[in-house]
Amino acid sequence: MKYHVYNAAGGRWQDKLLSFPKTVMLLVLGLCLVGLLLLYSAGYNSEEDWLVRQGLTVIGMMLVFVPLSMVNITFWHRHAYNIYYLALFLLLVAEVLGHEAMGAQRWIRVAGFNLQPVEFIKIGLILALSRYYHKLHHGEGFSLKVMLPPLVMVALPTLLVLKQPNLGSAVILISISGSIMFAAGVQVRNFVAVLALGALSLPIIWRYLHDYQKQRVLTFLYPEADPLGSGYNIIQSKIAIGSGGLTGKGLFEGSQAHLDFLPEKQTDFIFTILAEEYGFLGCMILLVMYGTLIAYSYQRAWGMQHQFGRLLICGVNSMLFIHVLVNLSMISGLIPVVGTPLPFLSYGRSNLVAMIGGYALVANACVYQKRNMPRSQGA
Repeated sequence: MKYHVYNAAGGRWQDKLLSFPKTVMLLVLGLCLVGLLLLYSAGYNSEEDWLVRQGLTVIGMMLVFVPLSMVNITFWHRHAYNIYYLALFLLLVAEVLGHEAMGAQRWIRVAGFNLQPVEFIKIGLILALSRYYHKLHHGEGFSLKVMLPPLVMVALPTLLVLKQPNLGSAVILISISGSIMFAAGVQVRNFVAVLALGALSLPIIWRYLHDYQKQRVLTFLYPEADPLGSGYNIIQSKIAIGSGGLTGKGLFEGSQAHLDFLPEKQTDFIFTILAEEYGFLGCMILLVMYGTLIAYSYQRAWGMQHQFGRLLICGVNSMLFIHVLVNLSMISGLIPVVGTPLPFLSYGRSNLVAMIGGYALVANACVYQKRNMPRSQGA
């Protein structure tokens, strides 16, 4: 498939719009609309304003989607580290002054808005690693001297996130970083060494886990041991997913959600509403939308003239894929519950802003895919 591409540093908006990836924007908008429909169902006959809050966030982000994608890509390249440092600073603020809820200190209250900095450090880390590896040639990223700076970039936010504690986001940060490093040409043997080190560290990690995190692991292994306690959500989630059948029960007809068997139906378990009300076909349509967004973005990345854009797309796609994988594995009982939202669907404005903003950056890379990017700027 051929695309009109934009090459100049300045130029007319009309030229940029010709190379704008409309498919990306339409898929993002479509996923957001699916999420709003499910939130409407989740909040039906209740006083919760999930739909209004999420809807206003969707409108605001879609209004700035095109302008963000038209900003010269050298701006994002030049300020990649600054964005990373700002997000890291917000993580530190959350650690010191953050609002604590559900046993974790993850939020900063700003004018009535609960800001979750961990969602923005994901974007900052993607930008920072993309810039760092942009200046390297493929296959150059295996020496200790080259590997140390990005490892520090990953370790700082990961340790802060674990301190909150937020095990799910820590795993996602590490996974996103690994995918970017692999795409940049870091040798496989380095990943094997890191995985081996991680496996050897498991007993130490277990010792320092919080009690609720240990309970989640035990619940994952034996959910039926406490069906009315820690295993309750997983059991009810499986019932909801299995009861939808081929075509589902219909809008507002899901008993698990509307009879409040699932306490976190609007966030981590929103997929269960889709499965129960729209069945297997509804679930498959959603997965096809996710898959198409990822595949199309990668297809555009293959024609990218600069490494920065390729790695940026790789990082954002990895962020989406890992979120979906962890969330679906979590609600189906394949892994412990770690509090990971389903992108574009789960209620949570910080995650929604980060996801839509991430794909605005993907669109930006597509608009400037033939732009000559300097390699000489230092790390």
